[in-house]
Amino acid sequence: MKPERAQVFAQGLVAGLIAYAAVAVFFLLVNVVAGRSPFHTAAALGEALFYGLEDPTRITIEPGPVLAYNGLHLIVSLLAGTIAAWLFFETERHHWLWYFVFFVFIAGFVFSLVFVGAVSVEIAGLVPWWSVAVANVVWVVGLVSYLWYQHRGLVRELMEEQESAT
Repeated sequence: MKPERAQVFAQGLVAGLIAYAAVAVFFLLVNVVAGRSPFHTAAALGEALFYGLEDPTRITIEPGPVLAYNGLHLIVSLLAGTIAAWLFFETERHHWLWYFVFFVFIAGFVFSLVFVGAVSVEIAGLVPWWSVAVANVVWVVGLVSYLWYQHRGLVRELMEEQESAT
């Protein structure tokens, strides 16, 4: 594996893990403050996605749904983190790509809101819409903050290009 590919992969995995952990901690706190099990949201989404939840009032906190949902969330986060890291590396080579990258992040954010919103229709009222929106913001901020830190020279270069263009 070329050094740059290894670096993209490593940064993508770290970014994905940070984003995943940030959302897990966010929902843990939301659930505990609401007086529920820390795993309530994962259990609700896991049952809806993988176990055909029929009655949203009968969510049980069991390892199967919690692990299934967390596994899916982790895989998606790692994949998205790796794609985001690759986009950052490509933007370092071709600065004009930052426009594309910006819109990819916005589209990903909107897609995830719509996807989770569609899934949570089955469990309406158990996973508040505001928490889904905030969790998505937490996820994006965690992922992008790490990559921005790793590519802080890129941010400086883009700002200098903008200043020289005006």
